[in-house]
This record gives sequence, C-alpha cells and structure tokens, in this order.
Amino acid sequence: MIIHKLHLVSFGKFKNKTVSFENGLNYIYGENEAGKSTLMAFIKAMLYGFGSGVKSDRARYAPWDGTKLSGEMEVTLSDARRVIIRREQGKTKAADTLIILDAVTGAPVSVSLEDELGVGEAAFLKTVFIPQLQADIAGGDKELTEKLLNLVTSGDTDTGYEEAIGFLTAEKRLLKAFRGDGGRINELKREITELKDALREAEEDSRTYFRYISEEKALSEETEVLKRHILDFSTKISGAKAKNAFDALQKGQIDLEKAENNLSEAEKNLSAAKEREEALSVFRKEIDPSVFSVYEEPVPSAKVGNVSWILPAAVLSLLSAGVLGVFKLFIPAVGFLILSAVLGAFAIKNKKEQKERSEHEKKVLARQENIKALLSEYGCKSIGEYTEKRAELLSLSETIRLLEKDCAFCLAEAEAKKGHLERLSEIAAAYEGVETVETSENTLTQKLQDANLKLQEKERALMTVRGVIQGASEGKKAPDLIETEISCKEEELMEAEGRYNALCLATETLEDVFRQLSMDFTPRINKKASEFLSVLTGQEESLLLDKKYAVTMGRGEHRPLEAFSGGTMDQAFLSVRLAIASLLLEDKNTPVFLDDVFIQYDEKREENAFKLLREIAKDKQVILFSCRKRETESAHIIEL
Repeated sequence: MIIHKLHLVSFGKFKNKTVSFENGLNYIYGENEAGKSTLMAFIKAMLYGFGSGVKSDRARYAPWDGTKLSGEMEVTLSDARRVIIRREQGKTKAADTLIILDAVTGAPVSVSLEDELGVGEAAFLKTVFIPQLQADIAGGDKELTEKLLNLVTSGDTDTGYEEAIGFLTAEKRLLKAFRGDGGRINELKREITELKDALREAEEDSRTYFRYISEEKALSEETEVLKRHILDFSTKISGAKAKNAFDALQKGQIDLEKAENNLSEAEKNLSAAKEREEALSVFRKEIDPSVFSVYEEPVPSAKVGNVSWILPAAVLSLLSAGVLGVFKLFIPAVGFLILSAVLGAFAIKNKKEQKERSEHEKKVLARQENIKALLSEYGCKSIGEYTEKRAELLSLSETIRLLEKDCAFCLAEAEAKKGHLERLSEIAAAYEGVETVETSENTLTQKLQDANLKLQEKERALMTVRGVIQGASEGKKAPDLIETEISCKEEELMEAEGRYNALCLATETLEDVFRQLSMDFTPRINKKASEFLSVLTGQEESLLLDKKYAVTMGRGEHRPLEAFSGGTMDQAFLSVRLAIASLLLEDKNTPVFLDDVFIQYDEKREENAFKLLREIAKDKQVILFSCRKRETESAHIIEL
C-alpha cells in the first residue's frame, strides 16, 4: 500500500486539511502542537476506524467545533488499484460508515484493509506504527517469542499459540478433569454404571412378576377392610363430636349464668357507692384550710407572774426618804430610790402583759366557737371527723370509676358468653339425633389417622405392584428402555474419548510446532534487529531477545538494555520493531510510520537512522514526523 493524500475533513484541530505524500521517504516537519500526532492518529483511524471508549480516537480527537469525525485517504493497493478510503463518525461505533471508492471511476470497491496491510490493528500498533518515546521493550508477563510467533500465525500478538493452547486445554477439561473425577467422560461412565444397575433391578422385577400378581390381590382385600374401618371410625367420631357439643353447650350455659351474676354484683356495688357519694355530697364544698389554723399572737411573758410590784416600790421610796432625812446618808438613800423606780417599772409592765393575754384568750375562744359552728353545718364534731369524711368523698370518685369499669367488663363478658352460647346452640343443633359416644374424640381421631396411613401405605404398595405388572412401576423403567439408554451412552462415551484423544494429539502437535518455530524464528529476529542496530550505532552490535522477554545487547559481552543510555535504548527498540515488521510483512508493502523517534539521538546516529530509513524506503513507503527541521536527501519534505 502507498498513501498519496490525506484529506482531514474534520479531525481534531484540523478542518479541511490536505496533506500529500510520495513513495519512498516522507519527512513531515512541524513544531510542538502543530498536529503531527493528530495526523498519525488520522492515518490509523482511516485504516482501522475511530474506535470506542474514553481513550479512543473518537473521544481524543473530537473536532473542536463539535462536528463529526470524517475524512478521506487516497492510496494505491498492492494490486495497483488506486482507491479513496472514506470514513465518517456515527452516534456509535457500529453506526460509523466506511466507503472505499475507485479513485478513477468513483465506483464502490470491496477491499479488506486488514488483509491489504497484512496485520490487524493490535499488530499494526506493535510493528510499523511507531509513536514517540517508546523505548520500553518489556511488555508484560507473556514471552516475546510467543508474541512474535502469534503475529506470524494470526497477525495479532494477543492471539495464536497461547489462545489455541488455552482453547484445547479448556476443551480437554470439559471432557476429563486434570484432577478428580470431573468431566463428561467420567460422567458418562458413572451414568452407564447406574443404568446397568437399574437394568439388573428391572430384570429382577420382571422375574418376580407372578409374585406381584398374588400380592396385588392380597393388598386389594386389605385396602377394602381398612376402608370399612375408616367408615366406622368416622361414624364414631361424629358421635364423640355430638357429645362434646352437648357438654360444651351445658358448660356455656353455666358460664353465662356466672357472668350475669358477676354483672349483678358489680352493679349492686356501684349503686351502693353512688348512694354513699350522694350522702357525702355536702363535703364537695371544701372549707378553706386557713380557717383551721390556731389564731395566735405574741404574748408578753410575765417574769414574776401576777405579783404586784407597786407596794414594794412605795416602801422603798419612803425608806430612802427616811434615811436621807434622819440619818443624812445620801448614797444609801439614792440606792433605795433607784430600786424603788425599778420595782415600779416592773409593776407597770406586768400590768400591761396581763391585759394583752386576757384580750388574746378572748379572741382564741371566739375563733374556736366559729370553727365549731362551721363544723356543725357539716354534721361534724371535730376537724378530724370532717377531714375523714372529706377524704372518703374523694376516694369514692376513684372507687366509682373502678366499679363502672368493672361493670362494663362484666357486661362485655356476659355479652360474649351469650354470643358463644348461641354458637354452641347452633353446633349442638347440628348433632340433634346423633347417638353420642363416650370414647374421646382425640382417641378416635388418632385411630382414624392410623387407619388412613395404613390405607395410604397399602394403596402405594398396590400401585407399585400394578406398575410392575404393567412394565412401568413408579420410579422404574422397562428393561428394553434401559438397554436403549445404555447403548446411546456408550456411543457418546466412545465419541467423547475419541475427541479427547484427538485434543491431546493436537496439543502435543501444536507444542512441537511451537518449539520448532521458537528455535527458528527468534534467532531470525535477533539477527535482523542486530543488523539494524549496527547501522544506527555505526558499530558492530549484537542484540538478543530471550524467551523471558528480556533484551540484552553488546559487542562481545552482553548486558541488560537498562545499562545503556536512553538514546541507545530507543535505537534498540526501533531496531526490534523494524526487524519484526520486515520479517512479518516481508511479502506486504505496508508503510512504516514514525513519530519523533530521534529525540534522544545524537547527530551521527540520527544521520545513520536516516540512512537506514532511506534504505527501507526503497521497498516500502516511510512516513517520518519530526519537530526538528532539517534537509535530508532523497526525502519528500512537508512542513505543517
């Protein structure tokens, strides 16, 4: 395939952008953000579609103006036909459109782009489509040799040998588990064994045919006897139920009478309580409690009781005058005079207190008379009697409430008993004329249940016997039917074992081919990659990939790739990618795409790289994107 022209109708930042290429080496220059990676993504989208998901070209390169992704690419196919590849984004990946037209006539043509390129999208991205700064060769747990062999056999690194081995292993497990007794083969063997056991049982049943004939007759007679017993028990149970109904009716009448007596007693108690409440109705009006407090005021205390202090005071007064007049003693006279004054004061005070106490006693007596008059209105002789009757009135309210509640309960109970008695009367009426039986209903019911169980057992046995007689007893098959099943299972087992043996042979053959291809193919990759690396470095180089996906290189002594500079690692990576592409696509004219792969190269090695690319461009188209502007011979230079 040779790409002639790109027309980005609407893709990423580009709108109606046209870029033309020539056969050989094409050098596309553009500064950062000029759109070089966008052009590479457009080429991939034209070849394999826009993809799906948040990381797809559909999401990453959605046009800035909101229009649909669309574009064209004009190419020449391996059969020399020149066509136009046209793609347009739909609402979903399934709705995307792909049209391939003849560039001369405009007529639609049928072309498989994957067949034209020689690889699927996954292998395309791992070989000829080389983005920038991809020097990491290690890619996971799978071995590189296996990936390369998968590319040879299926065109996709993720399918091929490993997928085939996985499929064969899964199919073998379905037929026979690697551990234990699982799998269809073992299952068929178990089923055949079970069917043979069933066949022996069926044959034994056939041999006992005539014995079952006699058993059938005996069982029939026993079931008839049991049916008569059951009928008898059913009749007796009706008699027992009649007796229970009449007994229950009698008890219901007694219960109703008792409930009505309880109601009458409760109503009587309620009436008495209400009469007593009416008798104490006068106590509903409460006397103010302050009326009952004792009226007291401070009363002066008499230190000397009722003794009159006036006479002593007068005597002392005269004595002081005599002492002063007769004896001319001034000091004693003054003393007698002072004492006389003190006694006079005591006399005045005592007189006042006596008067106040007398007035207080009169008031208390008057208060007590008022209280007695008030109590007499309630028919009480004391405050205690009034308090007791007042408390009794208050307690009667709660007593009446409880008695009313008791009356309501007794009334409801009587009504319930009356309703229950009516239902019992209806039940008893249903048994009118039935002869009662003294045996308990539970005993008769248990005997009836036992008889029914025996009857069911006999009927099942009878059914089994009749089934055997007819060749189709319950849970068993006729011998000829079992023999047919055994034959079918044995045929299926033979086919399964044959398929299992074929799968084992296919697995062994595939593993042998894989080992042979590994021995042949990996050295070819190493040789070709070493040749390319020698051109890039300008020295004789040896690059090896082992089956652990590790890369080593050197000039004599090999060292891990991590021991070299980033630029050398990039050059080793490019060499491996170009080697894989040259071997896998040696019969395909698939273009090679590179995006700024020379970032870490020095001038000498960059020139060597251009030399290598010009050599490759002699056989297939090479499209190189770079952010560095330079002139290079034999190259078509395009500036974005």
